[in-house]
Amino acid sequence: MFIIGFIRKSLKLRTERQAAFLRLSRARKREWPDDTRKWVDSHLHDTDWEIRNVAVKLAGMGRMTEYTDELVQFLENRSQPGFIRRNSAAALREIGACEPGVFLAGLDDPYWEVRTESAFGLQCCGSPDPHLARTLIAKLYRKPPDRLSGYPLLRPSRIYREKNFEVRSALLHALGTAATSEADLRAIEIPMQDDIWKVRVAALEAFVSAAGRLGLDQERMASVMSSIDLTCTEFIPTFPIRETYNTLAKISMTPSKSEPIRNQDNAL
Repeated sequence: MFIIGFIRKSLKLRTERQAAFLRLSRARKREWPDDTRKWVDSHLHDTDWEIRNVAVKLAGMGRMTEYTDELVQFLENRSQPGFIRRNSAAALREIGACEPGVFLAGLDDPYWEVRTESAFGLQCCGSPDPHLARTLIAKLYRKPPDRLSGYPLLRPSRIYREKNFEVRSALLHALGTAATSEADLRAIEIPMQDDIWKVRVAALEAFVSAAGRLGLDQERMASVMSSIDLTCTEFIPTFPIRETYNTLAKISMTPSKSEPIRNQDNAL
């Protein structure tokens, strides 16, 4: 009897998973049954994590803001599987949860994909913020940028606190949004010498974002551009790092009406 009961339970679970995956597949094709919200509501706390994971994805894809608090709890709950924590961060970003505090806990998650999605969430919902910029720099580096040794990067392992290059790239993008001072720009500039080109392009894109907003002077822009390593291993059909470099070049050639950057850390 025990074996028969176990087989029945396994078959039922398999059927429920297949139905959940089919629902997710249809949603990706923009096919949304009328009962989608009701299904998400009844399966967001399903005992099976794979079904629960589908509910999390659907909540994000459908921008179901009513589940924001529950997704935040999933993101912060280390007893949840890593996939659910990661997808909760992604869902919150899709929903448009625009409070940086929603994603900060995810930056300390042991699973690198959770840290990456949380950093992207901070980029999407962030704005120039000196406190957030300092937090991101502290996640990137072991020491403040003005105390880093070995620049250009000779021993990256001694400089970075964050060891995963995907997470570093996402943190740099977020820092490009949050940057408010010359010190923040220095922290973005350092990884332009990284040996991983994806980190370099993330640093360059973040610098373009911050420089365009803060109005760098021509001399500073020329100095940064002269130090960039443009080698890249992908072609799509143009080198992505060169596209970003060209954007930066256009900014440097455009007369700026903004005043020079002040160090806002010391501003009143």
